[in-house]
Amino acid sequence: MTTDGTLIGDLLHRNLLDVFDQRDRSTRRAVIAELFAPDARFVDHDGSVVGHVAIDAAAERVLTAFPQLHFAAAGAPSSVGDLGRLDWELRTADDVARVRGTDVATVADGRITRLWTFVEPVAAES
Repeated sequence: MTTDGTLIGDLLHRNLLDVFDQRDRSTRRAVIAELFAPDARFVDHDGSVVGHVAIDAAAERVLTAFPQLHFAAAGAPSSVGDLGRLDWELRTADDVARVRGTDVATVADGRITRLWTFVEPVAAES
């Protein structure tokens, strides 16, 4: 089944800002339930988890590790078929990028079924 590219882009943006940048746990959990299939798998450099509770815990770990930073999209999402990609940055309060990454997701029936996150540290400026 092919999924609309606009839908995939919206899902990726909302995941970035309303899940992984959302510090209110109850709000984040509600958004996860809306955006992700119940058996969705999330994979990053720390491993692989399945399900809403585990995805919430993964987001909480990121937020705890980087309490002074916030996420921002670094360009427009792109998609082909049921696969989408969004580049992002983890930034300081004055919008200096400290970490860059890419989220890649598959979508079915309007929800994320798989999400892979690639992380790349930003070189320190001299």
